[in-house]
Amino acid sequence: MACLSRWLQAHDEMAQAERFTAWQDYLATLDREQAHQVIRQSLTLADDFARASEPVLGRYTTGVASYRAEAACRACFRYDAELLTRSRLEYHLGLLGTEILNRVYRDRFAATEQKLVIVPLCLRTPPEGMECQAKQTSLGARCQGCHPACRSSYPF
Repeated sequence: MACLSRWLQAHDEMAQAERFTAWQDYLATLDREQAHQVIRQSLTLADDFARASEPVLGRYTTGVASYRAEAACRACFRYDAELLTRSRLEYHLGLLGTEILNRVYRDRFAATEQKLVIVPLCLRTPPEGMECQAKQTSLGARCQGCHPACRSSYPF
């Protein structure tokens, strides 16, 4: 784990490196057999999630392989370049994590008087044959709700 943590740090994956360091510190408090049992259980849980996530979340990630292949040639200067190395399983974990955070913060978000939702361009794509009517602001494009099919004009 120490080697993995150093490798993650070297690749500027600080959050993941910190998590592995925390796990390493925790496992160091256990005897050898207990530590091995925790690792075995973690690997079993990962395998179970991989099996269970595909039929449920797989429909949301069908384009991952083609996206990675298509975007790889122009990815080195993109903000999301590191995502091109992620597997479908990692995307599934990201979807699960996002859902958990959405549920945790939903009440707080709903209670907020003013809301700002930043939506990536792929969700702001207007219906075919229409041009996006979003107005540019200092924070990016602001949806004008010009068409009910626009995926960025969902009410909150």
